[in-house]
Amino acid sequence: MIVSEKRSCPLCGHRTSNIILEFKISSFDKLHDQHQFSSCMKCGFVYNSDIHFENVLAFYESNDDYLNENAAGSGGTGASDLFRYDIYLKILKNAKLSMESQIVDVGCAKGGFVKYLNQEGFSKASGIELDRALVDKAKGQGIPVQLGAIDSFPHLSNSIDCVCAFHVLEHLFDIESSITEIHRILVNDGLCLVEVPNAGNYSGGRTFPHFWTLIKEHINHFDEYSLSATFSKGGFEVIGCFHQIIPYDNSDFGYPSLMLLLRKNKGNKNLSFNTFRTAEQIKKYFKKSNNQLARLITIFQKWRNENRSVVIWGCSLELQILLSFTCLEQCSIVAIIDKNPLKQGKIIHDIAVRGPELLESITDEGVVLVCSILHSANIVKELKTLAPQLEYETITE
Repeated sequence: MIVSEKRSCPLCGHRTSNIILEFKISSFDKLHDQHQFSSCMKCGFVYNSDIHFENVLAFYESNDDYLNENAAGSGGTGASDLFRYDIYLKILKNAKLSMESQIVDVGCAKGGFVKYLNQEGFSKASGIELDRALVDKAKGQGIPVQLGAIDSFPHLSNSIDCVCAFHVLEHLFDIESSITEIHRILVNDGLCLVEVPNAGNYSGGRTFPHFWTLIKEHINHFDEYSLSATFSKGGFEVIGCFHQIIPYDNSDFGYPSLMLLLRKNKGNKNLSFNTFRTAEQIKKYFKKSNNQLARLITIFQKWRNENRSVVIWGCSLELQILLSFTCLEQCSIVAIIDKNPLKQGKIIHDIAVRGPELLESITDEGVVLVCSILHSANIVKELKTLAPQLEYETITE
């Protein structure tokens, strides 16, 4: 058993943990190239122990994915976002929130849910976002979003009826301080609606293999028990729990959602709990993901042996996964292309990401790897128009 004494458990504060997964990754950014999943030796909570707060900040400062209109879960208005908003609204209406309720969506990104609430008649709904560029983008659309952080709300104590925190807690270095702040600003019996990816069901999500392994900014891995216990210790009562697979814009794929509806009360600060089974679920997911990559590994081995020129379309998490867990890195990659202007110009493995027009200069001896699951059909359609002479391979069967 390998024991880590790096980052303390963010749930119980225990300093030692058992390393359950450790592997090297192909790094696109400033976060890290060594990934480590650890399980607290006291409570069993699974978290990334080899991460430093300064590195997390540097990652977010250099990451512009959340500005992308097509990025799922970034406060946009795509089909997947609207599907989620409908679910959130139904839960809040069933909780008897009035149209005059003061609702704050923390970590609201581009403010899509705040806009949705305003349009549904919740005129006092607003958002808090840490990223200034996202705040400016929201304000430019007339959405009431202000700069702020979950551990330092710019609100008076006992002034908010409901706090929403969707896909926030899995990113936090200091969970306890953030929940304390939510508790502070809520009125007595105020509500909190929180959503995280369900670590107890990573295998049940319809995503690309190792998707949940390699979202490096996800440094906490909650299941129902750890999330419930965390809020109970912070002065909350669980009044609703919801499990669901939420579809992405391409509804063939989806993520395992875990939502809790909580009410502010005294909670149980002395609650003891354990979530050791989550570690086993994550290890099973890791093994399953490795097995699911077998078909692509066989293809890449053939390309490597034949010295085929490979063009990659899609500067994506899927690409990072394939460079980390297959032999794709050993192939003769001659170009990486992406339609997103925010990604063009970035350097990956000494190759500058270019736009699709680069295909005009590729010979018919090359092969294009369509490296996206959500946009695969659209890419193939455009590829057949731009370069019909090129062979291509998709990463989905």
